Amino acid sequence: MHWNVWKDDVAAALKASAKPKNIILHPMSIELIIGIDDKAQKAIVKDRGFTESLKKVCDKISDKAVKDMEPTLKKADSQAPGFPEDMVGLFLRPVHITLERSFDEACKRMEKDVARLFGDYCKINEYMKKVAIKIDLDVTFDGIEIPSKTKKKSAGGGVKLAAIEVGDTLTEGSKGLQDLLKQANDTVRRVGIKIHSELQTFEKKRIGLLASNQSVPDNKDDPSSDPMKKEAEDLQRSIQLHTANLAKLSESWKSLSKMFKDAEAENDAWMKKFNAGKATMPPDKVKQITANMKQAEASIDMILKNTVRVSANLKAAVAGAEKFETAFVTATAGKTGWASESQVGLRLDEQLWASIKELDTVVQQRAHAVNEAEKNIEKTAKA
Repeated sequence: MHWNVWKDDVAAALKASAKPKNIILHPMSIELIIGIDDKAQKAIVKDRGFTESLKKVCDKISDKAVKDMEPTLKKADSQAPGFPEDMVGLFLRPVHITLERSFDEACKRMEKDVARLFGDYCKINEYMKKVAIKIDLDVTFDGIEIPSKTKKKSAGGGVKLAAIEVGDTLTEGSKGLQDLLKQANDTVRRVGIKIHSELQTFEKKRIGLLASNQSVPDNKDDPSSDPMKKEAEDLQRSIQLHTANLAKLSESWKSLSKMFKDAEAENDAWMKKFNAGKATMPPDKVKQITANMKQAEASIDMILKNTVRVSANLKAAVAGAEKFETAFVTATAGKTGWASESQVGLRLDEQLWASIKELDTVVQQRAHAVNEAEKNIEKTAKA
């Protein structure tokens, strides 16, 4: 059962706040949808205090996003009149990125705060403790546009080529990869290494107890008497943290990988417009622009191949996280083989981190190449 709890037309609120005269706001909205069974939903709906608190939290976060976006939109709107038509893409791209960043941050905060509210609610309501809850946001962010009447026509005849935005998208993606690389290293790779180290400590102590003729109890009757209780609890916490951190990394990668796919779509869209109008351009210009576009496309293809590798390694690391759990169960049972299980988890984390690092290197290099190709295309088009 899907319960549509709350929805806000962010574009309408931003339009009412910033009052843009030269920039059109396309649909921007956020809707909170809770996946929950009918019985639990009916019980929650009756608790008006809780449902109102959910809506207030969402309203507050959405209002803050609008407040954050307002100065950027106002400034861009004041600069829009008379902007050359073939430079509109270059002008709007950073504005779009800034607005979308505020929008995305609001969505992430909303998911986090709603999850916290439900967590607190389940703690004090017994019937909710076994209820499965899924929190989803249905979001729309279609960006902004400067209508034709606001644009200034460029001088000269022939097809008018808008500035290519792919290089800007890749540069923004490079910045995001730096954060992702740090996240993968600090919250996944290092935690995996910590788990392996804790397993070694656990095994060393277990062997030491056996060597000193102390039994290692199964703890069924009195768990508190287990001399290895602390080590076992530390391991469980680390394994749970590792799994949770992989889930967060997956969410970060989801939005970042979309940016690279968008870059490919932007490039294809520009090329389609160019091919449709190149018959009106001098042959030498067409030849030069085509050559530069091929260079840009080769760079984008290389980036996309590396994103596929990251996605595959992330999927493998998420699936392989259970290897640490298996190693823990094996070690606590006093059996051999825990080390090989743990090492599989370590290897998968290492492969994931290395593939992100490789993608980061490729994007930095290729973003520069794409930007240079786009500069040459713009110069050729204007010549």
